[in-house]
Amino acid sequence: MVIKDNCLTTQFTAKSEDGHEFHLLVYTEILDVGIFQDPRATVEGAVSVVTSEGQKVNQIDDLNYEIVELGLKVRKVD
Repeated sequence: MVIKDNCLTTQFTAKSEDGHEFHLLVYTEILDVGIFQDPRATVEGAVSVVTSEGQKVNQIDDLNYEIVELGLKVRKVD
């Protein structure tokens, strides 16, 4: 499988305990799985989350995230 594209899936605001807000972007890899019968077939692959500044973000659960470079936990607000 080859990565065909990396699509912005969703975006939202998250806030730290001290009130700082961060804009988080969720990207999904689109994988090329085409075969002779369906050469344009694709499937969704890995999901990644980054801040609007490009910092890597780990998802803890549906509402909580950690900005890795800052070691800062944030919570989804919208």
